[in-house]
Amino acid sequence: QAHSKMLNKAQATAKGTPDDSRILFFVEPLLAAAALGLFTLVSLTQTGMRIGELQQVSLDETCIRIGHVPQFDGQHGKLSQDLMFWYLYPKGHNDRQPYAVTHFMQEAMALWMQTHERFCGAWKQVSADKREFTHAYKFPGKYQFAFQWSGHHLSRQEIESCLDFMLLEHTCLDSSGKPTRITAHVLRHGVAGYLRNQGVPLQDIMAL
Repeated sequence: QAHSKMLNKAQATAKGTPDDSRILFFVEPLLAAAALGLFTLVSLTQTGMRIGELQQVSLDETCIRIGHVPQFDGQHGKLSQDLMFWYLYPKGHNDRQPYAVTHFMQEAMALWMQTHERFCGAWKQVSADKREFTHAYKFPGKYQFAFQWSGHHLSRQEIESCLDFMLLEHTCLDSSGKPTRITAHVLRHGVAGYLRNQGVPLQDIMAL
């Protein structure tokens, strides 16, 4: 509302002057939407997770942990590599499960955190959004959710609006050739379809 009043005042002041034709807008929401949209897009396409799982990510050791993944090379045999994991509740599970966090996800997360801190300051402990967060009952207290803005845990609708903004210039067509919205659910199935086309066995896709 404060932004809207300021914009209205600026437009009224410029009316009838050479500046009247200029479009005035606030860059903060655009930068935030782009950063959050990128973080969402990268996380969903790298893991195939649901948006309800993404809403669970919190900046604490209960969620974010460093683990070891066995790696192999021809010369030295079995090696070990440190990897970040998010421990989240998948649909239908009562226990947290590990989700591997790729380098691309870490970069996108760092960009989002920098953007949030620039406009909102320090991260806050906030309550889970009980309206559009299917796992809210598992988070009864306050958490330092990664998907928050100005002390508010972001809803599914708010996150997908940022995803829409990020994908404005990328048209997706359905089987009949009509434009369709690229949602988190569509991306999830897209990841599964891509892996299957690459020859990944169905059992491995199900496990992922």
